[in-house]
Amino acid sequence: MARLRTWLFFIVACFVLAPRGPLGAEEKAEKAARPEPPPVREYVSTTHIPGPHRVLPAQDTVDLTGRMFMDFRWEPSSSPYHVWYYDFHLYKGYDTTAVREIFAKRVSGLSAAVSVRADYFKDGESYTWSVVQVDAGPRFSAPVYHTFRVIKKPEKTAYGRR
Repeated sequence: MARLRTWLFFIVACFVLAPRGPLGAEEKAEKAARPEPPPVREYVSTTHIPGPHRVLPAQDTVDLTGRMFMDFRWEPSSSPYHVWYYDFHLYKGYDTTAVREIFAKRVSGLSAAVSVRADYFKDGESYTWSVVQVDAGPRFSAPVYHTFRVIKKPEKTAYGRR
């Protein structure tokens, strides 16, 4: 009987001392529903990073006469050891949609260059290339674009022009 009284006393004490009413329950539900976001510095973006800097081709016109490959080079915006990879895309013309894409490659973060066969290019045509830098997180940079025009003169052979 003493045990039963002890249990009843304990249960009644729990109900009497426990917070009750709609205010206590709402406050708990509000705190659980909206956790506080971590503090973010104003000048740091959590989703985007600065894009890489293009190096080659730097001109608006590129001469591919007698060349088998065209090189594209860029420099990372931060340390190359923080870069996971680059997404390189080459488009025909000025339109950068998937329909106009003629070459794409995912490049290692330690190699900031791509060589594309000269067969992809035609004389007098314009091409646009873009590169996106991806860091740990993953955080993506805005694409860096450059448009250029190709000059490809036919090579002279022993019998004249090809």
